[in-house]
Amino acid sequence: MPFVLTILLAIAAVVMTTDGFHAGAFAQARPSTTSRPVPRSTASLEQTVFQQVNAYRARQQLPMLQWEEHLAQQARQHSQALLTSSTRVGHAGFAQRLAAVAHVLSWSSAAENVAYAQGVQDPATHAVQGWLSSPAHRHNLEGPFTLTGIGVARNARGEVAFTQIFLKPR
Repeated sequence: MPFVLTILLAIAAVVMTTDGFHAGAFAQARPSTTSRPVPRSTASLEQTVFQQVNAYRARQQLPMLQWEEHLAQQARQHSQALLTSSTRVGHAGFAQRLAAVAHVLSWSSAAENVAYAQGVQDPATHAVQGWLSSPAHRHNLEGPFTLTGIGVARNARGEVAFTQIFLKPR
């Protein structure tokens, strides 16, 4: 019988409007033991999350999100920062990430989902499924946003951090 790892997927969500932050939630989920091929690159993981989120939105009869590279760059930097800090999930600096894209994107509302996984066969699916199982995260996934950027970071210890930023332009 193969050894089964106990795995924790930690997730955090935050929403920001031009009026200020709205508190999010923290959720934990145990991934299933279903085996799937693991995308090898962080770019593949980003695209897997993007495709799964848009597939979910399509099932909900919501418009597809469009990829926005400036948001993805900010999301990648945050995911990398999460792996180098003692906090594996969090939204510290969210306002600064939005300010960093303000020169190219004017927005009326924004949100962010963050996830962390280690030791899972398919970390992208586990991140999306974890978000879907949390009302605050699902609210972001179903929000009135039209643009998104996803950033993934992975380290040698097998830790994977995900950040997805959602934006509704003015």
